[in-house]
Amino acid sequence: MTAFQAAVCAHDITIYGPQGSQIIPFTENIAARLGLPIEMEENHIRIDNGKGKFGSVTLRTIPYGPTGYNDPTSQFKNDELAKLLIADAAMNPFELIHVHSKMRIPLLAAAGLLPLVVAHEHDLPSSNMEIHQSYRYPVIAISQSQAEHFCQIHDPRLLLGVAYHGLDSFTFHYEKDTQGYTRISCTYRALR
Repeated sequence: MTAFQAAVCAHDITIYGPQGSQIIPFTENIAARLGLPIEMEENHIRIDNGKGKFGSVTLRTIPYGPTGYNDPTSQFKNDELAKLLIADAAMNPFELIHVHSKMRIPLLAAAGLLPLVVAHEHDLPSSNMEIHQSYRYPVIAISQSQAEHFCQIHDPRLLLGVAYHGLDSFTFHYEKDTQGYTRISCTYRALR
């Protein structure tokens, strides 16, 4: 589920990401295409889903650019984002923390937030051996093969399921053509 989808389902989402993230303009663009009323503030968008319910997306950032797979400062940047999340959680508790970086797990565990964590991991589960042995937290795999690999080397009860990476079925329509290829078209589905 994307942040936009969660917001139109009347959830309030806080995303912790790099300065310059485009999540708020992206969410605003989808709402505009669907004709949904919005209220904007800096790094925050509130969406009226057209059914009398409201949700929002808030971006919390640190003054650093994005991390990359070969970024030597990624541990530092992820730690800074985790510290911001921990400080926010102390003032206004979260119901769920969806993590995309295993590097944040030790800090979240030290803050007592591990029971709220669900991880959606992008790398292979074998690279998480030490973290999974030290901390038990649920994982959502990004493919069936990653899920199978995870279950071979970790406790299968920690695997919640598979959320396939790729195109969002809320926004994109898939159909097979006569030669067996998948044709993809972008369609914004009306919510009313």
